[in-house]
Amino acid sequence: MENQNLEKLGRLTCATLLKSELAVSQLPAAVQDKLSKQFSGKIFELETLQSAIRMEKEMLDRLMGSGTVQSAGQVRVVRDSGEKLQAAFDKMFDVRVCDNLRDVSGFTSLRAAYVEMTGDSDVTGVLNPQQLKRMQAAYGDATFAYVLGNTLYRRLTNDYREWTDYGVSRLVGNNIRNARDFRTLESVRIGYYGDIPTVNTDNEDYPDLGEVGDEKVEYALQERGGIITINRRMILNDDVRVIQRIINRLPRAARRTVAKKVWTPFITNAVYKGDNKAIFHTDHGNLGSTAYGIAAAEAARTAMFKQTEPDSLEALGLRPVTVSFPSDLRGLVTNVNNFNPQAVSVENGNSMFGYFKQEGLLENPFQTDPTDWFFFADPNEVEIVELAFLNGQQEPVMTVADNPTSGGQMFAGGRIQYRITHDFESEVVDYRGTFKATVA
Repeated sequence: MENQNLEKLGRLTCATLLKSELAVSQLPAAVQDKLSKQFSGKIFELETLQSAIRMEKEMLDRLMGSGTVQSAGQVRVVRDSGEKLQAAFDKMFDVRVCDNLRDVSGFTSLRAAYVEMTGDSDVTGVLNPQQLKRMQAAYGDATFAYVLGNTLYRRLTNDYREWTDYGVSRLVGNNIRNARDFRTLESVRIGYYGDIPTVNTDNEDYPDLGEVGDEKVEYALQERGGIITINRRMILNDDVRVIQRIINRLPRAARRTVAKKVWTPFITNAVYKGDNKAIFHTDHGNLGSTAYGIAAAEAARTAMFKQTEPDSLEALGLRPVTVSFPSDLRGLVTNVNNFNPQAVSVENGNSMFGYFKQEGLLENPFQTDPTDWFFFADPNEVEIVELAFLNGQQEPVMTVADNPTSGGQMFAGGRIQYRITHDFESEVVDYRGTFKATVA
């Protein structure tokens, strides 16, 4: 009797699960009816039902993508709004969607996505008046190019934020500027006051502290960008992975482009515009020539600490927080930082032991000289590099570059083109937080 009750309870539980899972599956009614007959009256695991639902969705996507199903609109898994359609595209490229759209079924086929949206089962790229009217009624002004572009741009933005910045933040810190146009920008380094004098207010007035000097650096944003192409063949061949690879390569290229612009002046020892001398110069007190080691690192640390304030000439007391080095020096730099020998005498100890935090040990892919190395101070303590983006847009921007305007045309010349733009510029705004050893 007890076993019969348990079996009855199991059937009731499974019936409830079947009803609820089919209700949120968004499968066509005919397919839901098929699954209902398959599982009704049976005891099953939830994973088994969900697997069957998933297989039916994948089959529908394959059938829709193949172009073999006629009257496709009658079996289409309808996304009844542009928002849900966008979520289905996003899921196809592993882009996170809002919580209220998590139940939307993602496409598993690029061709199926195109056919579902347009009704163009042969992927001709040209819609007849009925197909065009249906698409406009369902999705308004949204086109396949724009919906796919939105998804790819979201993926590009997410990947850009997660990709390494090649140490740029170690030089820029919070010194990021919002530029409103491409006109010349000015970055001014204000000098420092000396000690505040003592004042006897019984018989004297407060003295004028005088004027401080400044160092002015000018630069302007540069336009950068290019075109990527998604052609009709990619959709016909259902090349989702090819498009994923294309969009995955862009964040790396964009990050590297910014990083090279920031690092090149230091690697090439460019002119510091504040005084028209090389960034690393004997007059700047930040140039050495000794191979990396404990003594050389200690000397560089001391030189940076002794950098003085403009005008007041008081010591800035800066502390290096980043050591940048080529791959050739990784072992040596790591050993100097992490090795603490049992010294016979005090002077034989390692004064640089544990000096840099792990994130401050920067193996720099742009440093090709096997012996040169750099020290950099905290950029939030002393400005080193200023980095400006147009309208504060730090990530690349992606827009449709070649979208047909004539009714019913899905492609221009058999392709959809997207324009990638990244408008920024950087400039060295102070040399005092830097040190370079150019080793012969």
